[in-house]
Amino acid sequence: MQRCGHIIAVSDAVRQNLVGAGYRPEQITVILNGVPDHTSNGEPSMRQALRQELGIADNITAVVNAGRFIHDKGQDLLLRALQQTPTDVHFYLIGDTNTEFGQQISQMVFDSTRVHFLGFRKDVQRILPAFDIYAMSSRREALPLSLVEALAARLPVVATIVGGVPEIVLHEDTGLLVPSGNADAIAKAITRLHDDPKLAERLSRTGRAFFEDRLTDRKMVEQTLAVYQSCLDQVHRS
Repeated sequence: MQRCGHIIAVSDAVRQNLVGAGYRPEQITVILNGVPDHTSNGEPSMRQALRQELGIADNITAVVNAGRFIHDKGQDLLLRALQQTPTDVHFYLIGDTNTEFGQQISQMVFDSTRVHFLGFRKDVQRILPAFDIYAMSSRREALPLSLVEALAARLPVVATIVGGVPEIVLHEDTGLLVPSGNADAIAKAITRLHDDPKLAERLSRTGRAFFEDRLTDRKMVEQTLAVYQSCLDQVHRS
């Protein structure tokens, strides 16, 4: 990237890493990842239909995670956390388990009645409203699109403090943050949301509002075009 006139970073954490690698701060603009808003408006009938489609019982607190099955994504931490959550909490893991780490995760399952592997899906954003909580257990991230999609879907989120995650998951405001690599903390945060529906509802509302304000694909495109225009203006002036 040394020949780049300007660099777009998806989070301030990425920007700081680039500056640490020798890039000039004025050469970098932070534009947060954005996604299209394909979710429903939270209608109970739509949510109920999705839960029936996925086989999620009404009396289940459904915790979802979507991502590649690699060590950095930390699905092993979720399985360890599950053992410390109420028995009506079920985990739904989206992603292709046909990886070395995925096979390890499959063998870790201690209670097959509470862990559900949904495989690779192209319609993650469509089905997210079926769930009650989104849990992100990553050990390393820049700014995960799956987390942006969860906020768009009005899910209260539990996320690890890695990379740019704290820039969109504001602790006690748009979600709950926990230390990276700490299964106990993940379990406590999930249990807290399970036990406090009012907190879960508040976080889902504020998370959705943050998405609408900062994380839409329209916002990302507008900001990207502004960077392009600024670069062109500099060329014309030189």
